[in-house]
Amino acid sequence: MAPVTTRGPKLYVFSHSSSLIYIGQTVQGMSARMRLGFKADGTGGYWGYRWRKELAEASLHIWVLNECPEEEEFYALECIESEVVYLYRSEFNQWPKFQTEIHFHESEGNHRALAREIFNGFNKEAINKAMHATSA
Repeated sequence: MAPVTTRGPKLYVFSHSSSLIYIGQTVQGMSARMRLGFKADGTGGYWGYRWRKELAEASLHIWVLNECPEEEEFYALECIESEVVYLYRSEFNQWPKFQTEIHFHESEGNHRALAREIFNGFNKEAINKAMHATSA
């Protein structure tokens, strides 16, 4: 259902057991983005979602950036994506388990505020528990 299925700026997070495991961004419709992430075979250096081979399931959460000018979409998405990953790293002293790359740009207050809103939507106790379970 639009706007998730149509072109436009989106951030998405995969979580497992209420724990954020990967954050990405796209301007594609989500079905095209998911197809790419699940079917990638290393062509062009992209191997797809690493967690797909280790987890039987994950939840998908999507945020649509409304009223973001097209010429700013890519930059804004990468800023917010990296800020969410930064918040995760700051809180747990570790990167999200299946995050495979990140691009950093100078961010503005609105990027950081949106990132905080997204990050705060995940259960920090579940993330902490999952991290300790995998390191034991």
